[in-house]
Amino acid sequence: MTVALDGDTIRRLRLAHQQLVAPTLTDPAAVVSHLVAMQAQEYAMAKWAIGLRLADGGSDEAVESACDAGRILRLHVLRPTWHFVAAEDIRLVLQVTAKRVHQANAFMYRSLDLDTPRLESFADLVRGLLAHGNHLTRKEIRAALPSGWVGDKGFDMAYLLMYAELQGVVCSGPRRGNQPTYALLDERAACTPELSDDDALAQFVGRYLRTRGPATVPDLTTWSGLTVSQVKRALTLLGDEVTTVESDSRAYLLADGEPAGDLRSFLMPDYDEYGMAYKDRSAIAHPDHDYWTLPWNRAVVVDGVIAGAWQRTLRPDSVTVEVAMFDRPWDDSRVVGAAEEYARFLGRELDLRRASGEMRQLRSTGG
Repeated sequence: MTVALDGDTIRRLRLAHQQLVAPTLTDPAAVVSHLVAMQAQEYAMAKWAIGLRLADGGSDEAVESACDAGRILRLHVLRPTWHFVAAEDIRLVLQVTAKRVHQANAFMYRSLDLDTPRLESFADLVRGLLAHGNHLTRKEIRAALPSGWVGDKGFDMAYLLMYAELQGVVCSGPRRGNQPTYALLDERAACTPELSDDDALAQFVGRYLRTRGPATVPDLTTWSGLTVSQVKRALTLLGDEVTTVESDSRAYLLADGEPAGDLRSFLMPDYDEYGMAYKDRSAIAHPDHDYWTLPWNRAVVVDGVIAGAWQRTLRPDSVTVEVAMFDRPWDDSRVVGAAEEYARFLGRELDLRRASGEMRQLRSTGG
């Protein structure tokens, strides 16, 4: 494959592969499945990340419905961090990543005196508490445990529940108002055919490259938490499905030979995969500002490059969006269009404003 991977081409390919340009999917769960896993640290923004990739623009309500129905699950599966995973993919993802996340959590398990017998006892307890669709919040699970079972170290419940998630016992249940609940994974996600570890690894890595490429091995290991050895094993298994392209002293991996697409402008959510899927985020950098080093903050992306920042204020029927741009008018037509798209997703009227005060000063200096 002959590809000149300058910054513009990398942006175009990644935008196309991530369904940020010319999206073809209209189902929120299909978007999540396409990307294998999507970081979902901030729930409201993670829903918008799905909306950005829907062919019809989607709606917050539709994404919420898919989550409540269990077609999209939110749990810890990578690094460890909250992610959205489609129910149909959860067992594949856990097969590949759970062991590595347990290793990342090992220090905290020890610090909290959570040895394997105690962790397994909790998994058994919570299995009984949540059986038959008895969806409970974290607070309710804690209250239902035997007296004195959980200590007062604060993080106990977070790591107990994370262990149960990684073991395939629990997952997200429907939200109760603003409160997330937990459910049994077996009651939310149908069983899927078992794969060998090699087949699961190859499928997982191949899907990352098809939806995030061009990407480097460090990009992949940073995103997934896998080791370099695991990634090299996957690349061997994938063979000719993956092409390596040398550019600017980096070896980029591609698993999709489609030509680069168009560019796009949008309000990027916190922790969006357009930034978080890569260790090296220089492709989305503004040439005169270093804001790209913090892509988990809400950024205004213009033609694929971070050009400013945004924040929102929700009101009953409207959303106020404040933008602070590095070197272009705050009411640039591409910025206005991006804000209108976000308001449509929320089903609210848009009140677009130039940011004032501290936000404007911070963003305008790229700090």
